[in-house]
Amino acid sequence: MNYSRYSYINPNAIDLFGTLNRNRALTQSEVSYLFAKRGIIFGKDTPRDLLAREFSSYFHSSYDYLLIEAALAIDRKKTSASGFSLDGVKSLTNRQIVTKLDQLEDSLKRSIQKDQDEVNIDTVTYKRNGISSRQIDLKYSVYDFTKNAFNRRDRREASIFIKPLDHSESIYIEFPNIKEINYIVETQILPSLMNNFPGSQKTKVELKGITNLEHRKFFFNKLIRGIEDFEYDTVIDIFVTKSEDPEDNEKKSPITSVASIRKASFSGQGLMDVPELDNLLTKGFHIYRVIWQSESSEGETFVFEAKFSNPDECLGFAYLLKGRKSDDKIEQCSLTETLRLNREIYFSAVRSLKATKELGESHE
Repeated sequence: MNYSRYSYINPNAIDLFGTLNRNRALTQSEVSYLFAKRGIIFGKDTPRDLLAREFSSYFHSSYDYLLIEAALAIDRKKTSASGFSLDGVKSLTNRQIVTKLDQLEDSLKRSIQKDQDEVNIDTVTYKRNGISSRQIDLKYSVYDFTKNAFNRRDRREASIFIKPLDHSESIYIEFPNIKEINYIVETQILPSLMNNFPGSQKTKVELKGITNLEHRKFFFNKLIRGIEDFEYDTVIDIFVTKSEDPEDNEKKSPITSVASIRKASFSGQGLMDVPELDNLLTKGFHIYRVIWQSESSEGETFVFEAKFSNPDECLGFAYLLKGRKSDDKIEQCSLTETLRLNREIYFSAVRSLKATKELGESHE
């Protein structure tokens, strides 16, 4: 879908009136500026609906529209990461790997800038971070034409990191756990990498084929204890869900019972070991998300998160270093530290998945 840069703004008087009158994200001082640039000053007690009605009756320039849109822009929360490794990259040093990646720069940028459904790629920047990694920065826009003219374009930014792993035959790719970025990675970046590194294979983390609910608990239990150079402390939040079964719908009682609950969550300490969790597992629930804290070798406490974006089937593994804990507050870590520890979560998950599959084989 190809949109010109500013075609999304085509507001009518109703859009303008509604935005100025009801949207308090547009502050009084910003409304004052819109009038002041026309040489108009109004009293501080002037009703907002009167100002909105007056301003919407004027002729407007694209600069007016852009000022309003900029004032309504929202800061996005930190998102979890998704990632995978490309294994089987043989007989290549890190320098040779990044050199082959650099040869893909132009083709990757052209491929990413192709029209995406409901997405407009504004800029693509390819960065060389020495011989340690490569980074693709995206600025893009997502559209929702059911919204008010000033809210229908959502500007976003994302970074995709590609890093050869030391003493390994693997390349690690990490990106934000966002639908449109996942699509770009799967359809444009991954095929290019696999063509450029023949024989390589994608390693993904999922529990779809593991139906034993205790084994799914084992996966998370091993994951949270497997972060290298960290000592597991406690699980502070845990989330469970129960996949819908047609037979359950037929048996469902009009009286609320555990059989009618689809999702539940706990907050506290040591939640992996509470009897309430085991009781829910016997009822057909499984864990799909955990938040835990661990202590580093330097004695600092860090908070981590791991989850499946598709809870019912345990697909779409995502993870996040939430931050460093200090005085009961979570402080954000540096980008370098976040990337390093996000990788450790992923590889702990890979090791845990392998152990979980072996556990299943031993029970067969």
